[in-house]
Amino acid sequence: MPLALSIEPSDFVVPPGPVIIFVKVDREAFRHLDPSMNPLTDADSSSAVKRKGKAAVEQVRRDLSAKLFGADVPHSDIQNIYPHPDVHVTVDSDPLIRTKYIGFHWKRDVPAGELSPAVVELTSKSEPVDNCLRFHAMEVVEEDGKAGLVGSIFQAEALRAKMEAEQAQAAQAAIK
Repeated sequence: MPLALSIEPSDFVVPPGPVIIFVKVDREAFRHLDPSMNPLTDADSSSAVKRKGKAAVEQVRRDLSAKLFGADVPHSDIQNIYPHPDVHVTVDSDPLIRTKYIGFHWKRDVPAGELSPAVVELTSKSEPVDNCLRFHAMEVVEEDGKAGLVGSIFQAEALRAKMEAEQAQAAQAAIK
């Protein structure tokens, strides 16, 4: 029986206007989302974590997209891991900081350079309850937090666009 997903609070709706929705999937939830996947280890590199968790994240993306937007909406590449695998955290750290997440985001109606869209985080629990994995929705209202999240998206998109342009230019040069 496939694992169901829900968003808490149950009356959550996507804010109107420009919005960025960050989704963070707890790495412990992956074994429930995709029981056949190779287990994640602390020694896994970022690329290994992304590769192993790809099917589980794809399920989350499809199901949450339908719940949030009523359709299968394209999302960013899986690009965020919280914290990064090479970051060492102590046992006394906050439990949410110790937990590693795989993340992706949706941008809706956010024009280039827009620095003040609504920002929402959906963070999964690590364990399902009654065969349902719950995601807690929280709007990020602190301006510093929003600016950091939005800035990191635009920086990653600019870097990706630059790399794609360089690859296209190299391919054109190879043809000549």
